[in-house]
Formats: sequence, structure tokens, C-alpha cells
Amino acid sequence: QRGNLSLVEKFFRRGSFDLSLDKVIFNSIIISAGRNQDFSAAELWYERARVAGCILDRLTLDIVLSNVAGTGDDHATEAWLERFRAMGVKPDGRTFGIVISSSARRGDLASAE
Repeated sequence: QRGNLSLVEKFFRRGSFDLSLDKVIFNSIIISAGRNQDFSAAELWYERARVAGCILDRLTLDIVLSNVAGTGDDHATEAWLERFRAMGVKPDGRTFGIVISSSARRGDLASAE
């Protein structure tokens, strides 16, 4: 959950993975980056997943959005939502609830609507 992303990156660059990078691994890395609020790493691994043809799931979307929304950066939250939509991940009520709750906690009722 709060893995060593620099170590993962080192192995990736060396091609030292003994297993194929699949949806579960990409999800785990992106979720870990989000929980560490390392959104540049999350974006990098999101792009690698996209290039590899991996379709990420709503769990990843919700966790990353929750972490990004917690920073109060509405633009970044919207950008992440659009990235996942572009990959075919459909937001649900929980997804929109994350965005709405974040805006409401900051007192930004216009964005919450």
C-alpha cells in the first residue's frame, strides 16, 4: 500500500521483473503512488498501463481520486477523472461522491453541485 516506488521504478527500468505487468500490478503501483500523494508517479504508471493496453478499474479510480481530492486541487481531480474515462472506466455514484464530498468539505458548494 505504501510501497517503495523508487525500487519498483529501478526494477522497471532494468527490465528486472520476473512477472508480466498486468492490471493487478499496474493497479497496485498506481494505488500506492496515490496513497503516498506521489501523483507524478501515479500519472507515469497510468501512462505505462495505457501504453501496455491495460484497462484499469474503478477501484483504482476511486482510490486515486480520493487521494487527489484530499489535496483540494479540483483541477487535478477532474483531470484524473477524465484520464480514467478515456480508458473506458465508468464512474459510479461512489466516484462522484468522492468529488462532491471533497468540494463540500472545503465549503465549495458550487463545485459540489
